[in-house]
Amino acid sequence: MQSIRVFIPGRYLWVTIICVLLFCRVCLAQQVELKSGTDTPYINKLIFKAYSQTNPDSGILLLQLPLKLSLAASYTRGIRNIYNTTAVFYYKKTDYKQSITYFEKELMYGSSPTDSAGDYYNIGNAYQVQGYYDLAATNLYRALDLVNRANNPIAQHYGISIYNCLSGINHTLKQEDEAFRYLTLAEKTARQEKFYPELITILNNKGGHYREIHKNDSAIICFNESQALCEKNGFTQLEGETQEELGETYLDSGLYNKAIDLFRSSMKPGKCGDDCDIIKNYSSYGIAKARYKLKQYKEAKDLLTGTIKTGTALNIRDNLVDEYLLLENICRVTGDYKQALDCSDSVAMLKEALTGAEKVAAINQMEQKYKTAEKDKQISQNLLTISEQKNKIARKNILVLSISGGLLLLLIIAVSIYMRLIYKQRLLEKKNKIEILRAAVEAGDNERTRIARELHDGIGGMLSASMMRFSSMHHESPAVNGTDAYKDAMDILQDMGDEIRKTAHNLMPEVLLKQTLPEAVASFCNAVARGNNSLKMDFQSYGSFDHISQGDKLNLYRIVQELVKNVVSHSGASIVSVQLMQNDDNLVINVEDNGKGFDVNNKKEGLGLHNIQTRVSSMGGRFTLESVPGKGTVVIVELPHLLNEK
Repeated sequence: MQSIRVFIPGRYLWVTIICVLLFCRVCLAQQVELKSGTDTPYINKLIFKAYSQTNPDSGILLLQLPLKLSLAASYTRGIRNIYNTTAVFYYKKTDYKQSITYFEKELMYGSSPTDSAGDYYNIGNAYQVQGYYDLAATNLYRALDLVNRANNPIAQHYGISIYNCLSGINHTLKQEDEAFRYLTLAEKTARQEKFYPELITILNNKGGHYREIHKNDSAIICFNESQALCEKNGFTQLEGETQEELGETYLDSGLYNKAIDLFRSSMKPGKCGDDCDIIKNYSSYGIAKARYKLKQYKEAKDLLTGTIKTGTALNIRDNLVDEYLLLENICRVTGDYKQALDCSDSVAMLKEALTGAEKVAAINQMEQKYKTAEKDKQISQNLLTISEQKNKIARKNILVLSISGGLLLLLIIAVSIYMRLIYKQRLLEKKNKIEILRAAVEAGDNERTRIARELHDGIGGMLSASMMRFSSMHHESPAVNGTDAYKDAMDILQDMGDEIRKTAHNLMPEVLLKQTLPEAVASFCNAVARGNNSLKMDFQSYGSFDHISQGDKLNLYRIVQELVKNVVSHSGASIVSVQLMQNDDNLVINVEDNGKGFDVNNKKEGLGLHNIQTRVSSMGGRFTLESVPGKGTVVIVELPHLLNEK
């Protein structure tokens, strides 16, 4: 039996559209949400600039500054929009784990059932793409419950997408009646509200269902209507999905060459939109099936090897089962029984991960709980209405008698609670801000550590092996040893080894593991002075730094590194003073130079200063920069209570 693919509408197309709708709400609510004096248009401009990036990595980087500004201003809508956009960028990178993390962060700042419904839907969507159907269903039913409480266009969009996702999960778990029921609910709403992009995807899924039960004529009717909607409304980017599904139907009908033509057409640029990688994977698999039916086993096997590789990279686990099954059949036909057995083992593991009995039972239980909760809610509402009617007069009399005596007390209590909540909220936001910054800094340090190990252990090892091989050449061919080319090659390899070791050391300084913080900073300053004869380095240390954690020790070392690097690169100074001091309960870093200085009011903050400020903020500290043109620069970093942390 062939499997149909239930694409999420545009995969993350509607996640992006909803992100735009939320962005509009940000602009309407900005004056209420932001503290006085915050440059709202500037923050929104930065967010939109990042959102417009086609490269996800560029977009994620550009979102750092508006996130910093939004957190500082407690700009809730801005924070939600930034986390949503970041999650969408990671979704495009197929980094679903990070995408879920940022959707969960967005959920923390939700202010309405619609907001939370969208967050739970996006989380469920990301789990479904990976094949974690129990986790997907958990979040989708939460979203559906919140959608039913709201009554607005955004909630209706979510409702359609949720029904479509639940249909796909039930289809994968071979619960076809439930799958078709959810698909029908989605189609009904899409037709009523004229949500044509969603309707196109629903029609494609409905056609796939008919193909599953061998009603190809009904399937073709659905696909033709889908194609007509694409052409009428100019949805060229959705035509690839329709053509791929129609190709599957012709394949099922035995029209193999016609199916191949449709599969190839579906992969053309501009026809598969945001789902391009997934649709290309399915279309390539469809061509492989057609080649297999035409007994073109070599071509089919070559295609399958590629689709399995890309499908694994994209984590499309449900389609991988069918691809491994087809590859197993080809291997058996061609006599490659070892690979056929390997494919069989892969199929067994994937099926267990996707459709284990315990997962099916868990999803059914969640659905039953959802339906029961809806019925109980309706019964409770009816009983509440009857009870209120019976006691209406009594409640009114009690209210009149008590309101005058309790109004003042309630007002005092309300103000007290409000002030306490505001205080707790500010503390929580400050703590969250510090934790987010600390996590960002730690992530950067971990990545530098990983790169350093790769350079030292990987490339460094290969380079050492190459040098050993070159060194042995003069024993095998003594004449080679005296040539200029041989000597030049050995010199280049030696220089490369030195550069790799130096780079790895800069990324992951081992000196921090062997020395105290003052000793490590002193070694760094001495190294800088040795590398620049025109620069005098003066380092002084006061107090004890034994109680600093290894993580904070690395942060402090990086701060000094970045500050000194900025002086060497930009100041033109001849003398640099670095001081590391314990002042009461504070730890203070003071870096001063006699360079050319600059106008602080007109300075352009570079990535170096931004990194320093991020590290300082993540440690709860203060960053002060003072500079006058022609009179040098002074930077002071104060970290209160750091020395008391155990």
